[in-house]
Amino acid sequence: MNPEALASLSPEEKKEVSALRKQFIAAVKKTNLGDGSAFARHFQIKEEAAFFVCSDGSSSLPGIKTRSRKSLEVLFDDAVANYGR
Repeated sequence: MNPEALASLSPEEKKEVSALRKQFIAAVKKTNLGDGSAFARHFQIKEEAAFFVCSDGSSSLPGIKTRSRKSLEVLFDDAVANYGR
């Protein structure tokens, strides 16, 4: 995880990232896309019903939603950088 991006978060956002990280990693792996660049091509951060989610256009990663776009961006960027390594 990018320490600079993590440092830019509020204390609440840091707690949220910490709480969601394992679940987010598991959800990313279940996509079976193989690596971070494939994940970035298929998923994007979208706002749905006052929450931010990672969506492929037809569905979202299960159980992953937050009111903070920045929290989800840190998790998303970590997946892109580290998935498949």
